[in-house]
Amino acid sequence: MIPMAYALLTVLALLLPDAGLAQTASHPLPLGSQAPVFSLMGTDGKLHNSLEWKDSTLLVVAFLSNSCTQSQLYEARLNSLIEHYAGKGVNVVAIQSSNPNAFSDQDLAWSDVGENLADMKERATYRKFQFPYLYDGDTGGTASAFGASVAPSVFILDRDRRVRYSGRIDDDPGV
Repeated sequence: MIPMAYALLTVLALLLPDAGLAQTASHPLPLGSQAPVFSLMGTDGKLHNSLEWKDSTLLVVAFLSNSCTQSQLYEARLNSLIEHYAGKGVNVVAIQSSNPNAFSDQDLAWSDVGENLADMKERATYRKFQFPYLYDGDTGGTASAFGASVAPSVFILDRDRRVRYSGRIDDDPGV
């Protein structure tokens, strides 16, 4: 089921292209596209390169934001994915691509932490992330390369690192 607000925005974007909605939208990589290679700092203090997961059958790349309530809901779901698919060749990596300087105190009203790497470390520790949590917030270059313009956004990559799915983890907005 598509939420009414999303359906309304979609209709407006189609009917009113001059309203600016369609012009500013970024599109995710098309299915079958080769995923971009990335190298980002993780909350574990290590530089992570996408080639680390070259032996994974599937790689789930999730773009999150600490201050986004929907992203916060995804955190437990990502941990569950890891638990469910442990030992089956599936790996999960999350990337925070929001520039911390772009947020005001009001923007962060729904979050216990901000968007910088130190805040990400705090969140990853508190929420017991079982996946690498990587920082792309200074440039957002990795998110742009994937076409991830909103958080949360999920991409599932096959063994050859081609995009096989992009969108949400599921259609349950409240779990």
